[in-house]
Amino acid sequence: MATEKELTVYRKIGEVKLMLDDDLAPAVVKTHPYSKMSYISAHTAINNANRIFGYAGWSYRVSRDPVFEPNSKLWYATVEITVTVVDDANVKYTFTREDVGCQPVAVNRKTNEITAEAHDTAIKGAVSDAFKRAFRSLGNQFGNSLYGEDDFGGETGAEKPKGRMAEVAKEAFQKDLHCQNCGNLITGFDTEKRSLTAEQFLTIVEKEFGKGTILCRQCYREAKDAKKAAEAA
Repeated sequence: MATEKELTVYRKIGEVKLMLDDDLAPAVVKTHPYSKMSYISAHTAINNANRIFGYAGWSYRVSRDPVFEPNSKLWYATVEITVTVVDDANVKYTFTREDVGCQPVAVNRKTNEITAEAHDTAIKGAVSDAFKRAFRSLGNQFGNSLYGEDDFGGETGAEKPKGRMAEVAKEAFQKDLHCQNCGNLITGFDTEKRSLTAEQFLTIVEKEFGKGTILCRQCYREAKDAKKAAEAA
C-alpha cells in the first residue's frame, strides 16, 4: 500500500530521466500469438508510471469522445497524459502528451452482427491503446524500443490491421486530424465509386470552404447544405 508521502511527493527530474532511460525488463514484454508483435500491457504501463513519476506525478484523461469508423469497423480514442516533476529547488514542471489509439470491433461470425458488448469492449481497447501510445513517446520504459521508426500499429496485442483498415489506422496516427466543428477524428472512407483518404477528403473541403478548413464528413455535408440554402435565399 502506498504511503502518504508517496501519494503527495513529486519525483526529481534527474531521477525520472535515469529511470526512463533504463532498458525495459524482458519479463514484461508480451508477444502476440498470431502477429508475433511485441508489446506491453496497460497494466505494465500504469505500474511503470507509478514507479517512475510517483502516484501523484501523473494522470490521464480521454480528451475527445471516442469515434466509430463504420467502414473499417474501428473505434478510435484520444488520450492525454499529464506528468509533473520537480527540479532540485522543488520547482514544478508539467507537460502533456496526447495520442490516438484504435481497436477493431468483434463481429459475430454466425449472425454477422455487432453487439453492444462488442462495441463497449472495443472502446475500452481503443482507450487502452491510446493510453499506451501517449506514454510510449517517453521512451524505453513504455515500450518505444519495441517498435521500428515506421511502425504505427496498435499496442493492445491485436493483430495488425490489413488493407483499408490499415490505411485508416495509419492515417489517423500520422495526421491526428479533428473536425473544427465537432472535434471528431477525420478518417478516410469508401464511396460507391472510390476510396478517399482523410487528406484527399480535406482537399475537397478546402476547395469548397477555403484553405485550412477542417471538417468531418457529416459537418461538411451540413455546411454545404447551409451554404446552398444561403445562396438560394
